Amino acid sequence: MIKLICLLKRKPGLSPAEFRRYYEDHHAPLALKYLRGLLLDYRRNYPRQEISHLTEKAATGETELSYDAITEMVVRDAAALSEVNRVLARPEVKAVIAADEEAFLDRTAIRILVCDEQLSAE
Repeated sequence: MIKLICLLKRKPGLSPAEFRRYYEDHHAPLALKYLRGLLLDYRRNYPRQEISHLTEKAATGETELSYDAITEMVVRDAAALSEVNRVLARPEVKAVIAADEEAFLDRTAIRILVCDEQLSAE
């Protein structure tokens, strides 16, 4: 399995609640329209607090969160990841996804990590 971790920041001027509502009501269904059947799992995580060992201020929640959502998408293997990339690179899909992202994301802050998952032994 391969996991994609997407770190997402909301567009300036959007509240966390507006960001979450847009993501859940518009963007997630749009993504699934194109990727359903390719994803084994699709989760959206919304941080409530960011804790840093570097400053006590961050631990108290007095600072802005670095990211507003951490999305996890799981695919079976490298072939499935290639198919996800192929689908998202199609010009008509790429344009629709980009336009939707503009509505609620700071696209310059998006980070996508391709990860191998390691579970701890029980």
